Amino acid sequence: HVLSVLSSGINAEYGGTTKCFGPTFDILPGLSASAYGCGDCSKEAGCVACDANNATACNAALTEGKTFMCYDYKYDNSTKNTVPFTHKVNATTCHKLSTGSITCNSPGAKALANYTSSALGCGPCAAGTLNKTECVECNKDGCNSAAALTAFLLPMIAIMYSLFYAL
Repeated sequence: HVLSVLSSGINAEYGGTTKCFGPTFDILPGLSASAYGCGDCSKEAGCVACDANNATACNAALTEGKTFMCYDYKYDNSTKNTVPFTHKVNATTCHKLSTGSITCNSPGAKALANYTSSALGCGPCAAGTLNKTECVECNKDGCNSAAALTAFLLPMIAIMYSLFYAL
């Protein structure tokens, strides 16, 4: 017998199976509409299978938290701004689990023209970009707006200017 969480949120025991399933979660579309249960879900979209046992349900019930907003950035060298990145006019609606936290990402001081926002600005920076300052993260609703990005990058530009042009 294996333990599974059902759509109703209660635990149930099933015999003769070692797989259970439940909905998937993605920061952009949120929690899928897939049900919880036992068996294989490989043919169902928005479903993820897990290996079950008789001690703990592997498909623990997920609850989506409040949505939040982040901005998606692109390089735009046609702007007359000091910062060559602009964000889209409308923010992206981002999703999180009830136990999750708000995280937005945007281009950092060393972002190059080929920089692309991870998940349209929602969630953490892409792997390997945060420590290189190609990407920065913030943790409040709408925190990666143009005003926030400018406040971060302008001091960096001033420092670079003073290092190279003040001689």
